Formats: sequence, structure tokens, C-alpha cells
Amino acid sequence: MVSWETIEELQAENLRLQAENDRLTRECAALRRAAHDATHDDLTGLGNNRWLRQYWNHVQASDASIEAVMMIDGDGIKSINDRYGHEVGDRAITHIADALRATQCPAIRRGGDEFLLIVPSGRDPLSVASEISGTVSTPLSVPDGRATVTVSIGVAECGNGHEVLSDLISVADSAMYQAKRSGPGKVITESNFSG
Repeated sequence: MVSWETIEELQAENLRLQAENDRLTRECAALRRAAHDATHDDLTGLGNNRWLRQYWNHVQASDASIEAVMMIDGDGIKSINDRYGHEVGDRAITHIADALRATQCPAIRRGGDEFLLIVPSGRDPLSVASEISGTVSTPLSVPDGRATVTVSIGVAECGNGHEVLSDLISVADSAMYQAKRSGPGKVITESNFSG
């Protein structure tokens, strides 16, 4: 027969174990949040450069392949910041991030109003760029009405002698700056410019 002392000891041990389990669950959740925060942008929730390195390592270690890398830059975000303040500027940046997220392609915020998107194998880069431009051009509500946000996009396609991430980013970045020089809302692929 089990004594009352034994039952009380077992109940106390059970409570101690439940408390320990709760503490460990909180610690695990905190570690998961910290790991997420270390690889994601605070404002947009998109990945950051650390996430990109992890993703690229995964792509190279697996059978996954990509079609292209895009550099995307918000046009006129500084003007929106200057005219309406940083809160509205942040909304413009998250507006762009939402458009990238809608493509269901891996995307990161590189900083400011600059983003990088990876077009997976089987997707047409120019169709993805068109989708992004169309979604971003939906007017953004601002204090005195609506503002239209546009993006300049540079595209570097894989298989054109560019298989190293840094090369793809460099080519896409050059194409993006050529797009910006051509006017807001332009898309330039590496074949449309002479580096």
C-alpha cells in the first residue's frame, strides 16, 4: 500500500517536472525567436543577408536550382520619407516586401529600400518582375491622398556564366542601377545592358 507521504512526494515531483517543462518550453521558444530574428529583417519580416547565405548553401547542397537573381530598389522612397515621414516610408517599404512575398519566391531585404529575390527553376524571371511591378504599383494611402510606389528591377539569369551568388548579385545590381537610370518602374535584364 502506498502511503500519503509517497503520494505527496510524487505530486510535488510532478509539479516540479511541470515547472521545469514550462521553463524549457519558454527557453526553446526564446531560442527559436532569437534564431528567426538573427536571419530576418525587423520591419518587413523578409530574410536578411545571413538568411540568404544559409539559403544559398542549401541550394548548392541540394538538387534545387534557380532561374535568376533579382535586385529590386524602391523608386522615390526618400521622397515619401521626406514628405510624409518615416512611418509612411516604412509602410512603402513593407508594401514592396508584401509584393515580393506574394510571388512566393525567396526574398530578402538588403537594407533601406533595396531587396533581393531569387527566382526558382521553372519560373520566368520577366513574368515574376512584371508581377512585382504590378502589385507594387497599387496606390499606397498617404495623409493627403494616395502615392504610387514603383520599383526598378535588375535581373541576372543563371547559366550565363554566373553560378556564384556574388557574381549573380553583382550583375543584377548593375542591371538594377541601369534600370534606375532609365526611369522609375523599369526592368533590365543582363542581356539588355552592357554591364
